[in-house]
Amino acid sequence: MKKALLVLGSLAAVVTLVLVIVFFATSGAVETADSFFKAAAAGDLDGAKKHLAEGFKSSTADEDLMAFLEGAGLLDYREAEWGGRSVDSSSGQLTGRVLTESGGTIPLTVTFVREDGAWKIYHMQRGEAGLETAFAEEVRLPSRAEASQLVKATTQEFAVGLNARDLSPLRALASQQFQQQVSLEQLHENFAPFLTQDIDLTVLQDYEPMFTTDPGLSAEGVLRLEGYFPTTPSRAYFKYSYVSRDGGWQLLGINFNVTPIEE
Repeated sequence: MKKALLVLGSLAAVVTLVLVIVFFATSGAVETADSFFKAAAAGDLDGAKKHLAEGFKSSTADEDLMAFLEGAGLLDYREAEWGGRSVDSSSGQLTGRVLTESGGTIPLTVTFVREDGAWKIYHMQRGEAGLETAFAEEVRLPSRAEASQLVKATTQEFAVGLNARDLSPLRALASQQFQQQVSLEQLHENFAPFLTQDIDLTVLQDYEPMFTTDPGLSAEGVLRLEGYFPTTPSRAYFKYSYVSRDGGWQLLGINFNVTPIEE
């Protein structure tokens, strides 16, 4: 019979596991931006569009794109200097300035998403002048109740997978970015301490998650939920991240550990 170690307490519950999202160097995003602007400046619109995310292309007419690039002076592109760089496994952002052939400078922020293993431009905003494309999908922060249900659903899927010794259903429900970077074998290897012991986390369905930080969205639209389930004598802590896809939230990262409560 499986033991609910969270309730009964056990040395095994001290195991801490963190699944680290793979971080990518910013060079790939820089190369994408450079290739896009060079192609656009050369009049090769089709070549430039190869570096755009599907959401960008589907929501933006060619004439609107060209109007923005021309109005912002970006068709005179020579090179760019990116002083601010932020990249994780699924999204990234470059902030800096474009230097033009005519000697001008254009403040610019470019946001990226990872599609099919490559960085694609998802959003562009010119600084100071206030010109901004409307390419990014509007992402709404879920309510506290909705966030709680999302945490419980993810935890239950994780718990059922542990009991079955098979985390493939959890991986199948995760985002494309997660699946591209974490194989099933890697997932099982990372969670081996849980898979090899009789830890029945389905008992967590009887508890409401407590958030240690308010649910929040990053600048790239990544939802981060962090907290714990108020069990004794051991406590289950979670850090989940999600991306908005097709009207719902898909898992991007998972950090889960169980530790005794200090008395």
